[in-house]
Amino acid sequence: MPTIKIKNSQTATNVPSSLVQGELAINEQDELLFYRDGAGTVQSFDLTTTGGGSSGSGIVEGTKQATTSGTEFDFTSIPSGVKRITVNLNDVSLTGNDRLLVQIGDSGGIETTGYTSSAVAVDATPFPVNSTSGFIVGTGNGAGLASGHLVLTRIDGTSNTWIASHTGETITGVVSVGGGNKTLSGELTQIRLTRSGTDTFDGGSVNITYEDGTGSSGGTPVTITPNTFSGTGAQTTFTLSSTPASENDTFVYIDGVYQAKGTYSLSGADVVFTTAPPSGTNNVEVMVVELAAGGSGTKVFLGEATASNDTSIDFVDGVNGIVFDTTYDLYELELVNVIPATDNAGINLLTTSDSGTTFDTGATDYRWCRQGLKSNAASTDNSSDGDSRIGLLGGISNVSSESGLSGTVRFYNPGAVGICHIAGELQCTDSVGRINYSAGAGIRDDNTSNIDGFRFIPTSGNISSGTFKLYGIT
Repeated sequence: MPTIKIKNSQTATNVPSSLVQGELAINEQDELLFYRDGAGTVQSFDLTTTGGGSSGSGIVEGTKQATTSGTEFDFTSIPSGVKRITVNLNDVSLTGNDRLLVQIGDSGGIETTGYTSSAVAVDATPFPVNSTSGFIVGTGNGAGLASGHLVLTRIDGTSNTWIASHTGETITGVVSVGGGNKTLSGELTQIRLTRSGTDTFDGGSVNITYEDGTGSSGGTPVTITPNTFSGTGAQTTFTLSSTPASENDTFVYIDGVYQAKGTYSLSGADVVFTTAPPSGTNNVEVMVVELAAGGSGTKVFLGEATASNDTSIDFVDGVNGIVFDTTYDLYELELVNVIPATDNAGINLLTTSDSGTTFDTGATDYRWCRQGLKSNAASTDNSSDGDSRIGLLGGISNVSSESGLSGTVRFYNPGAVGICHIAGELQCTDSVGRINYSAGAGIRDDNTSNIDGFRFIPTSGNISSGTFKLYGIT
């Protein structure tokens, strides 16, 4: 495989006449990226509009609707070509014991029959329910609030069959999971949230996001910021005008020659070279590539932590540039290949409301539950109606080649005073090599304050390795 080399120009309208295999070229003035196609022809695309290429997936957010009254809520004018739709529920409640239903439709209208759908409550006594009238969410309890998401995925580009799956909390300490399918006669154009009977809605809100796969809708603009310095032959640290998310978002040139990532490192906004660049005037250039924050349906990177034999991993608002407040209604934490030092250990979650001075560890501070299954069909369901932590998943192998724990944890409105719903989908390889999957939810049982941070802590020992990435969802 050829080595990738990057050329750059600051002259407007300058276009490379040719590129060899493995070369890219960026015109900083025109904000264009040039590449060589299979026929050897130089092609280009606009970095300010595509958000990273025409093959990317554009994410579009609908208009949030309050579900405080009424019987149904429609999202219409969904364009053709959509591949995935997420229905986001935030504290949605009904006056009685009906189940929530999500129905889909094409140009002929919403369809109310022909669904295959099931859901089960993960409780002390699992309670399954089914529906042919829509994708069922929850098992029905008028005292409960539904927070979570239902994901609809089109099975392929030529079919109008949609696969549904959902996970979320339906009442305090009870998780609902489920799935189903439905085939439409035409392209999906609309979605409805309704109920299984005659109840009315009396709380919460609902919204959707969808992905069209074209990269032209809801794309996030790319900003390229050049930083120019004069080397002294001794100086190794140079401070940038902004803080890159990672080294992969930087391109460094010395005297016009691209520098490999291994020749420098990042420390916040500082670029630190292994060897001092030679003396020269404006001979050191660092280009920082950034996705513009905000925008409808944007997933905004907020920070990252890499474990290295740590007792815990913390994310606290205002610490190390982390945002975890009312800026976003939804935060998502990605865990990638988290390896405990102790074999068969688990990972717990704690919260804080005093900027990390203390973390909640009272004997009844949390309620949580999870439904799980191993590859040998063994159940790993677990729950607690009063605990000193939220148990995310247990039995994680400490063998690095078995990839440890991976998945996502979502926080709904943590910056608001009141109950913050926390939901997660995680998987790991256990100590004997089996796959263990779990979906669950939990809360900190305190509605008098907000949450401004959280901690991941193993059930024993340290966290040997793994990556934790925090995002805000607009």
